[in-house]
Amino acid sequence: MAIIYEIKDAPGKGRGVFAAQDIKSGTVIMEDRKMMEIKKEPSQLVTERDVQQAFKALSKRQQEQFMQLHQGDRPYPSKVMRIFVANNTKSGNNSFIPLNTAMLNHSCLPNAEMPDSEEGVLYAVRPIAKGEEICQSYYSSPWCATKRQRVSVLQAYYSFQCTCEACTRGPAETAISDARRQLLEILSTMKKGFEPTRVSWMDKLNAANAETPQMIMALTAKRNLQRPLTLHQQTAYSFLMAKFCQAEGSYGINLAKFYLDAAVHLATQVSATMGEYGNLIVISSARILHAWMQAAVVTAKMVRGAEGMHNNGVRLQWESIINTGLESVLGLLERAGVMSSKAFSIMLESGAPGQSGTIWVVDERECRRLLRGEVSLSMVAKVNYKEYLPCFLTNQVKRTLTSK
Repeated sequence: MAIIYEIKDAPGKGRGVFAAQDIKSGTVIMEDRKMMEIKKEPSQLVTERDVQQAFKALSKRQQEQFMQLHQGDRPYPSKVMRIFVANNTKSGNNSFIPLNTAMLNHSCLPNAEMPDSEEGVLYAVRPIAKGEEICQSYYSSPWCATKRQRVSVLQAYYSFQCTCEACTRGPAETAISDARRQLLEILSTMKKGFEPTRVSWMDKLNAANAETPQMIMALTAKRNLQRPLTLHQQTAYSFLMAKFCQAEGSYGINLAKFYLDAAVHLATQVSATMGEYGNLIVISSARILHAWMQAAVVTAKMVRGAEGMHNNGVRLQWESIINTGLESVLGLLERAGVMSSKAFSIMLESGAPGQSGTIWVVDERECRRLLRGEVSLSMVAKVNYKEYLPCFLTNQVKRTLTSK
C-alpha cells in the first residue's frame, strides 16, 4: 500500500508520525507487523529474560529498528527491557512490539486506532489533515479515565504529561468530562458483569510500583455483580455509553459497538413483546431501534471504511434484526405520513397465503390496558379505531382509516 504518512520531529515529544496528505476517516493508514511476540499464561508476568530471548531472536536489522524506539524512564537495568515495556502491545495474554505503530505518540482523543480484531492495521477514526500528527491511545479505554487518572497512568508508565485536547480543557469542561468518563467506567464495568472498579489505587500509582504484582492485582481485581443486569438495564447502559462517548468527542469503533449493543438489546425486548402479546409493537421502540442501528452502521462505516470487516458485521446484525419480524414496521416508518398521529402501537396479523396481512393500530390507552392484562387482543381489535394496511412485503402502500 502507498505510504501516506511521514516520521519527523514532534515538538516536545521527540519523533512522531504525521499525515503526508489529507486522510479520510476509515482509511487504513498503515499495516504493521508483530515483532518480539511473547506468549504467557494469564497469571504470568513478562520477565527480563523473556524480553532478552525475544530480542536475540531478531535479525540485525530488526534489532537496530527496535533500539531506535523510545525507552521511557522505567527503572529497568537494560535498555532493551525499557524499550519493550514502553512500546509493547497486548493481545489476550500475548505481548508484542508493533514496529511502525510504536512510533505513534499518544492522545486521549486519538484520531487513529488499531483494533484487537485486526492486529497491526491502523485506521483513521476521523478526517486527518495533511501535516496533522497521527496519534493513538496508549491505553485500551481512554474514554473511561478521568484527567487525574490519565495523568497518573501516563506519568507512571510513560513519564510524560499529555497535552491533547482532552487534557487541556478548562476547569469547568474538565469537571464535566470527568463526570462523563466516571459514568462510562461504571457502566462499562457493569456491562461486563462486574462491580464498578475501585480507582483509589490510582492515587498510589508511580513508576516504581506500576508493574509490581500487588499493583497489577489491585488495578485488575474484579468482583462479579451481585445481580446480573436486566435486559432493560443493558439497553439503557449501552445507549448512555454511546451518548457519553459522543459528548467526549470519542469516535472510535467502540461508539458503533455501543449503538449496536443498544439496538440488539432493544430488538430482543421488542421481539419478546411481539411473542407474548400477539405481534404487538410499540411504534416509538421500533423508531428508536431503527435510529440506533443506523447510527451503528454509519459510525462503523466512518471509522472502518465501507468495506471494513466490522462495518460488514454491523450490517449483518442489522439484516438479522430486520428479519425478526420488524420489517413491516421499519418499512412503515420509512414512509413518512403513513401512520396516524394517534397511533401508539400496532399489532401485526398475517394474511392467508398470497394475500396481504393486516396491521391493527392501537392507541396508547388500549396498549397499556393490554399490557396490564385488563383487556384481550380480541377486545382491543373492536375498540377505538382501526387502520388496515397491506403488508409491505407486497410493496403496496394503500391506506384506509376507519374510526370506532
